[in-house]
Amino acid sequence: MVVKMCSMKTLSCVLLIFVASVQAGVATPFRRTIQALTTELVVRQTYMHSSNRVVEVTAQDYPLVYEIISRLATKAAINRPLMFVITRRNKELSPQMNAFAVGGKYMSAIFVGQRLVEELTAQELEGILAHEIAHIQLGHVEFLFLSSLFLKKTAVAELSQLLESEADAQSVNLTGHKGICGGLQKLSDFLRKYKPFSAWYDDFWFNRLSFMHPRMADRIEVINRRVVRQQVA
Repeated sequence: MVVKMCSMKTLSCVLLIFVASVQAGVATPFRRTIQALTTELVVRQTYMHSSNRVVEVTAQDYPLVYEIISRLATKAAINRPLMFVITRRNKELSPQMNAFAVGGKYMSAIFVGQRLVEELTAQELEGILAHEIAHIQLGHVEFLFLSSLFLKKTAVAELSQLLESEADAQSVNLTGHKGICGGLQKLSDFLRKYKPFSAWYDDFWFNRLSFMHPRMADRIEVINRRVVRQQVA
């Protein structure tokens, strides 16, 4: 069992309430609080450690990022997230070539690495950002946060992989194309070039017991199969 028996009823009630509120579009004070808390913590923590390496996106400085996120947020029926770019001044390579979201549909933030902005095509960048918008739209951050309070790390990792796959699918739905595949492939190429050990480790089956994301190759294959099925249908 991944959950202690004494926590089963509590977990079930919390998750059922959360899922029901998401499906019904209910803006419960509890959900708003979680979204505000997680967004504020991540934004404050990021600025605390990287204030000179993270900049807020404006329509003047990053017009493409601003336009894509604003448009997709409207399409996904969420409030426009706060937007930040992790610049090349960051000493670590990985954040420059990464993107992540925090919060929910009422309050959220999206961070995107500058190298993604510079090296991806407009369609690939849209696909990656749509994936992050999907996490916000579908309540993944809140759901994972609540689950982590009750589940063991391996169970949370397995759940996270399922949510990543769902966000991949929703990226295609939001954009109407599979640009995310090109973005994921460039991320994979980046990993193999600059972090060969991580890329080698990513190829092993046991990474699925602890990794928060499915393997890049698996994600691309699943997306391509889904698009083919949709075209046939």
